Amino acid sequence: MKQLYIGLISGTSIDCIDAALVDCTEDKPLLLAHHEHPIDLPTKQAIAALCLPGDNEIERMGQLDLQLGCLFADAVNQLLAKAKLSHKDIVAIGSHGQTIRHRPPKDNNSPGFTLQIGDANTIAEKTQITTVADFRRRDMAAGGQGAPFAPAFHQAIAPNNIKSSAFLNLGGIANITVVSQGNIVNGFDTGPANGLMDAWILKHKHVAFDNNGEWARSGTVNEALLSDLKAHPYFSEAAPKSTGREEFHLPWLESILENKHAVCNEDVQATLMRLSCETILEAAFASNIENN
Repeated sequence: MKQLYIGLISGTSIDCIDAALVDCTEDKPLLLAHHEHPIDLPTKQAIAALCLPGDNEIERMGQLDLQLGCLFADAVNQLLAKAKLSHKDIVAIGSHGQTIRHRPPKDNNSPGFTLQIGDANTIAEKTQITTVADFRRRDMAAGGQGAPFAPAFHQAIAPNNIKSSAFLNLGGIANITVVSQGNIVNGFDTGPANGLMDAWILKHKHVAFDNNGEWARSGTVNEALLSDLKAHPYFSEAAPKSTGREEFHLPWLESILENKHAVCNEDVQATLMRLSCETILEAAFASNIENN
């Protein structure tokens, strides 16, 4: 009998809800079908607002938790329709939800916390499928970072016939995973991937992302701005480490621009792209990835 599961996530890019139908009968998971479920702009804006401190947070979080639970359930039901399956065919749903706050531990006196919303009870009721959620907090309770989440997936899909594999995941935040002989050797966030670029182009071009990096390619990297961006202390921290919108967000970028730089918009975009590329490369070398 096939062991069919559905995975759900909305990442730091807040671009859509990804739903995947996976056959876990054999040793390696097999993707059978997938569905990208849209998130409307007001909901995206509400999510982004909750990622930073603000007024009336608990009330806004409660409402958005339920709203996202309904959206995640809709994603499941549309995926099932696409795959011509019934809820009875699915063993369980694994729902990551939407991260709205991630404060990794800094030291023994600051244990940190992480919070994801998208009510799993609502998903279970609206799909009639057992739903498992809240994946990150047990790791943090055990002293871990609770992020990144992708290394567990990378471990599951790493080829058995290759001694070591390295995976680079580019979302709102970039992360690297190294798997050797079936074990995770290293997994951590390197810093921004497309999150800052998306925020910048949305503000100035009113589009969700820089298609093929065309706007960034039209500009020139500003080395002084790049240096100031790379001065963020996160980049000098040793792995394992994790980060998110709480650290790398549009107000942070704008505060640097306002204080020190007069840079045209396309040059800012080019500089943000370079920031992502350089910090990924530097983090890889700092973690000795080439020798794993």
